[in-house]
Amino acid sequence: MKNKRLLFFVLLTILGVSLYVSVSHNSSCIKIPVFFTAKSFNPLIKSEIQGKAYSLLVDSGACDYLYLSRLTFEGIQKIDLGKTISTHDLRGNPYKWPIYSVPDVKIEPQESATYEIAEEGYEFHENTSLWNSKKRISKPDSHGRIGWQFFKNYCTLIDFPNSSIFMAKYLEDLENDGFIKIDNFISLPFTIEDGVLVVSIQTDLGESRVILDTGSTFCALKSGKVDPNLVTLLPHGGRYFPSSKLIIKGCDFGHWGFALGDFTDRLIADGLLGCDFFLEHAVCLDFQNKIAYIQKPGGLLATQWKRGKYYLTQFFLRNSSDFQKFEDL
Repeated sequence: MKNKRLLFFVLLTILGVSLYVSVSHNSSCIKIPVFFTAKSFNPLIKSEIQGKAYSLLVDSGACDYLYLSRLTFEGIQKIDLGKTISTHDLRGNPYKWPIYSVPDVKIEPQESATYEIAEEGYEFHENTSLWNSKKRISKPDSHGRIGWQFFKNYCTLIDFPNSSIFMAKYLEDLENDGFIKIDNFISLPFTIEDGVLVVSIQTDLGESRVILDTGSTFCALKSGKVDPNLVTLLPHGGRYFPSSKLIIKGCDFGHWGFALGDFTDRLIADGLLGCDFFLEHAVCLDFQNKIAYIQKPGGLLATQWKRGKYYLTQFFLRNSSDFQKFEDL
C-alpha cells in the first residue's frame, strides 16, 4: 500500500511538471526586456542587425515601424528601395527620409527578419527637444527608434514599471499568463489620427486630447493652451504647468506637471502623455479594438528604486514641486 501511494505521488508530480512545462512552452505571449538610460530614462530595447548589437528607443509617438540614424546606416548592408517617407516634428519642421530594405534584423527575442527601415537625419534629433533653450547632447542614447506599428498586430502591454513589453494576440492571453490583472486597469478608447494614438484626459485646464508618446521624456502641452499666469518658469528657459489633477476616464492620477512646448498647429492633439507617466503606470494597447488599458494609481511601484534619481524626483519631490523633476531631466 505504501509503495502504491509513493508511485501515485511520483506520477502526480511528473504529470504536474509536464503540464507546467507544456503551458510555459506553449505560451502565446512574447516578452521584450526594456532598459533605461540613467540621464533621461528613455525606454530602450536591444536589437541585433547583421550580428552587431544596437539599442532602439521605444517611441509610441512614431508612425512607422523602424528608424535608424544616418550614422548607424553607414555600418550595415542595405538595399535602397528608391522611396521616402515624409514626416514632421512637433514644431512642424518637415523631413524626407529614404527607406531601405535591411536583412538580418533581430528584435529580441524574435527571430531575424528583413525590415523596411527609414534613415533618420541628424537634424531631427537636434530639433525635437521640448525646450529650444536646453540643448540635446550630441550623441543620442539610441541608434534608432521603434514605432507603434511594430506592435499593431498584437495586444501590447507596455509595462515599463517592470522593465518589460509583453505582446500577445489577445488580451485574454496576457491575463491567462499572469502578465496583467485587468481589474487593476481602467479602459478608454483611443483613436489613430495623422499616424498617432490619441486619448482624452482632464487637467485643471479641462479636457485635453493627448498623444500616447513614450518617445517624449515627460508629459507636455501646447504653450498656447495655458494661461501665462499659470506657467512656472525654469532657470534654463523652460516652462511647465503644474496641474492639481490628472483624470483619465474618471480616475484621478493626482498632481501632475506638464512641460510646455511651442508645438505646431499641425499637431492634431493638445499635447503628449509622455514616458514619465508610462514609468509609473503600465499601459496595454489593444489595437484590434482600439482600447487602451491604463494601470490605476496604486502607490509606490516595487521596481522604481532601480532608477535612482528618477525614483527620488518622481515619488518624493513631485507632489511638492515639479521643479526638480524637470530641472534634472
